[in-house]
Amino acid sequence: MSIESAAAAAQSKKLDKQIKSEVRVAKFQQTVKMLLLGAGETGKSTILKQFKLIYGSGYTAEERMGYKTAILANIVTCAKALVYAMDALKIPYGFEAPTNLSKDALGAFTKSHMSLNQVGGGSEKEREVKDDAGSDKSLGDIRDMGYVAKMAEEAYVTAGGENRQRGPSPKAAQVIRGCEMSFCFGIDESVPEEVIDAIKIIWKDSGILYCFSRSNEFQLFDCCSYFLNDIDRVTEPKYVPTDADILNSRVMTTTITETKIKIQQVLFRVFDVGGQRTERKKWVPYFDDVDAIIYMVAISSYDQVLVEDNSTNRLDEAMTLFASICNHPIFNSTAIIIFMNKIDIFKTKLKTVAISKYFPKFKGPNNVDKGSAFFASQFLALNSNAKRKIYVHFTWATDTKQIKKVLATVYQIITSSNLKGAGM
Repeated sequence: MSIESAAAAAQSKKLDKQIKSEVRVAKFQQTVKMLLLGAGETGKSTILKQFKLIYGSGYTAEERMGYKTAILANIVTCAKALVYAMDALKIPYGFEAPTNLSKDALGAFTKSHMSLNQVGGGSEKEREVKDDAGSDKSLGDIRDMGYVAKMAEEAYVTAGGENRQRGPSPKAAQVIRGCEMSFCFGIDESVPEEVIDAIKIIWKDSGILYCFSRSNEFQLFDCCSYFLNDIDRVTEPKYVPTDADILNSRVMTTTITETKIKIQQVLFRVFDVGGQRTERKKWVPYFDDVDAIIYMVAISSYDQVLVEDNSTNRLDEAMTLFASICNHPIFNSTAIIIFMNKIDIFKTKLKTVAISKYFPKFKGPNNVDKGSAFFASQFLALNSNAKRKIYVHFTWATDTKQIKKVLATVYQIITSSNLKGAGM
């Protein structure tokens, strides 16, 4: 090949590369394809709701009423989960977990500190507990002590077990068990008053409070205390869900949804996919031409297991899934941002649950800084591409103010990443 021919070929190659870059930039300036990926119960749909609230037109009156049905279903589902967990964990109604007692004193607790509520008696004052079940730190201080769980089990047997307990709470539990949502109420219908009253009764029960403190041992929506603490408001006939209510509501994603949102003249096509194992086979057709991935992780789930198999740790599953995504050849030039979500729940849980109990590699003090840094490092270590930078943000998906700041940063990351990939 002559010098002239070689120069012409080089120039042609340079022009082809420039044209491709310009085409890519033009395409990016028009639209960005983004995937929300992650295992189940991580907050993908909540982030999508935030996109709509922050950058979209919000929710219409008709859409809000649709969420009303979902919220009522969440309330009944949570109440049923608590009631069934009482028997699964062998906790009697009215059980009052001891606080700051020696082991000797705890041994005497079974006989002397059970409230009369356990066998159906007791005054209203004796049955009172805090409205905010999640705020009682004293319960958290002892929740991992096996002898308290054993104490509850002994009290459960003494009180009559599953079918022989008497009193307002066991009676209310029977009403809740009998409320099958396909028959109990439907779309545009209210929850029957007797069911609402029953839920109010059990939510004030000290045994349910203790059961709630052990919610990592069974499947319970994160929105449980949010809605049950405000049950009077959300069950009013004229109730219309607020933005906060919609963000806290839980609807399992079983279909691929696409939401189009325009941010600074760029159209974002955001795809939300179901995170449960049975839903992941639907992901592959959406992997082509992806500009960015937001990978959701529920950092607070370090002591929980999957809904699907009830044995696999949720964060172990999240890491395995992330490794397969971030190292997939099709995503070599795709911007990847990890949202370590539910940081609010994580902060609360750290006060009572040791990370090292579930992740022995963790050696630091059980605080937010050390804990969040540990889990971030575990995910980042899974990336086998040394040239790829993966961004990590710690998020509280139901907090619009915080998410607005995070999404603004994410926009800048995606913009610079795509322009860099286009050679600009």
